[in-house]
Amino acid sequence: SYAVTDDWAVYSNVQSSFLAPQANQIELTGQEQSLDAQTAWTYELGTRGSILEGALQPDLTFYWIDYEGRIERDPDFNDVFLNRANTRHNGVELAVTGQLDRVSRRLEGLQWHGSLSYNDSEFTNGDFDGNTVPQAPHWLASFDLLYRDKDSGLWAGMGGFHVGEAYSDSE
Repeated sequence: SYAVTDDWAVYSNVQSSFLAPQANQIELTGQEQSLDAQTAWTYELGTRGSILEGALQPDLTFYWIDYEGRIERDPDFNDVFLNRANTRHNGVELAVTGQLDRVSRRLEGLQWHGSLSYNDSEFTNGDFDGNTVPQAPHWLASFDLLYRDKDSGLWAGMGGFHVGEAYSDSE
């Protein structure tokens, strides 16, 4: 992370991770199964800032994730998991937080947050090479509004989200 100014920073991240097979993913009734650890490399590049004396705080991130040996449920056997293939996920996320009390004292204690993400995920090898990864919608959006009483510490909030269309299986 690098602070360009007091109100603006840029950041990047590279990390490697793995997910070992979990006990509930190991099938014990005799179906043939070979399950290796799932590994991933994640790359991120982004910027965040503070505008209008902190009234708006935007955050923009670009990401790329490469999975090897992605663990998924076998569509033919409900309790069997397999290393299906390699997948690639890339996209962009925009999030904005607003401190409304910095706009007007009448709005003291109110804060809002909104986010919008675009994700493109696909198999990069195997039987489903080029297909979209199941359960991976292109669009996600969310919002919330929060009120926190400064004297009592009590808070209340409401929010919502939108999940775009997604495929239900690898085919």
